Amino acid sequence: ALAARPQLVVVNKADLLEGATPEVLSAVEAVRRRCVDAGQPFLVISAATGRGLTELVRAIVARLDTTGWLRAAS
Repeated sequence: ALAARPQLVVVNKADLLEGATPEVLSAVEAVRRRCVDAGQPFLVISAATGRGLTELVRAIVARLDTTGWLRAAS
């Protein structure tokens, strides 16, 4: 099932968060807190600027490695 697969929560458009409304920032923070509480990795990236992409790739590799999915695919 999909829910059993390794997951990461990724928020894109980090470059737009600089001028975001308090409501948007609060929503992002609420998602971050839920992820922390659930033990889920949470990353904020910007595909436009590249911010956080290195961390995203590292998180993907780490998540696949710790769950065995990386070994199963090779």
